[in-house]
Amino acid sequence: MLADLEDDVEQIDWTPTGGGEPTYEFALFSRSGFKRSAKEAVDERDYLRLFDLSDIVAVLESETAP
Repeated sequence: MLADLEDDVEQIDWTPTGGGEPTYEFALFSRSGFKRSAKEAVDERDYLRLFDLSDIVAVLESETAP
């Protein structure tokens, strides 16, 4: 899935405000966790973030906390 996203980004045609080369960040979401290969990819790519269900629940709970 990550390889598909990285390949697809080449199809995005835009220039950032002020010019220059665009930069991209990727986020993958999983209900059941990630395989080792995805976790290893994070170590190799500073533009990749992984979020599992516990991360999402934690954010939602912090948003509703008094």
